[in-house]
Amino acid sequence: MWQNFSYSQVLPNRFTSAECLAIIDYHTQLPANISRFDRADGEQLRDSYIHWLYHDDNTRWVFERLGEALRDYNAGYGFDVKPWIDSAQLTQYRAGQQYGWHVDIGPREMSLRKISMVVELSDPASHEGGGLEVFNGDCMENRLTMQQGDIACFCSFMQHRARPVTRGERWSLVCWVLGERPLR
Repeated sequence: MWQNFSYSQVLPNRFTSAECLAIIDYHTQLPANISRFDRADGEQLRDSYIHWLYHDDNTRWVFERLGEALRDYNAGYGFDVKPWIDSAQLTQYRAGQQYGWHVDIGPREMSLRKISMVVELSDPASHEGGGLEVFNGDCMENRLTMQQGDIACFCSFMQHRARPVTRGERWSLVCWVLGERPLR
């Protein structure tokens, strides 16, 4: 059993194509933020556009679906998490944009992140490059195979990255599931 155990998992077909496009369309109602920053060595770590999506009457269905996926994933891990998600980051990567290797935990409230979730909103045929990699510890295959509407779930302490898009644009929806205390 343990030789096949993985902390990352892809939950297929959680959103339809039409639902993914509806989520992408929310960006027209939300402020856009350019998210660019460098690592300590001066190399670019992140370059993308982000829009914050909050739980309200119009987005309730999105957050309910994310909650279902959370319960399914966490059933196998038992993290002490809050049973709801308040916000999500709608992320757009255009040609040349990416987010290098990083973890989703950090100081203050970021220390409460337990589970990271990434919804693949774009049809893979709409772009080249891109995609999500989660470091699996044995340096073999880190790239997760995802289709439009799939949700990747993984522990927030795991290194991961959004590979550079080389043509077109890639959209994803990212959220973090919090707990009351770190590392439980």
